[in-house]
Amino acid sequence: MAGELIATYGLNPISPSDPTIGEQQLRLEVWKKWGVESYSVKVWRLESYRFMPSFGGNQEGADVQVLVVDDFLTMKLEALVAASAADAVNGALEWMRDWFDAG
Repeated sequence: MAGELIATYGLNPISPSDPTIGEQQLRLEVWKKWGVESYSVKVWRLESYRFMPSFGGNQEGADVQVLVVDDFLTMKLEALVAASAADAVNGALEWMRDWFDAG
């Protein structure tokens, strides 16, 4: 995404109505596009992993959390171009509420 990062928002966990989809921990980035007065949103998802050693010794695992770009949500929200950062965030939240049926 070419532009300037304007704001980052950590969202409360989203529990989709579909029980096959786990709780989603998301972060939104609002970007101002260079050369034009428009804003868009990039979505990151917090993924959790437990790593276990593959050799003897200490058998305790390590919990790791990693932010990864949610390509699907980012692609869906790329079409949402707003005149202000607030409009971009509000539009993204409304779309995600409908998508996850969490509203």
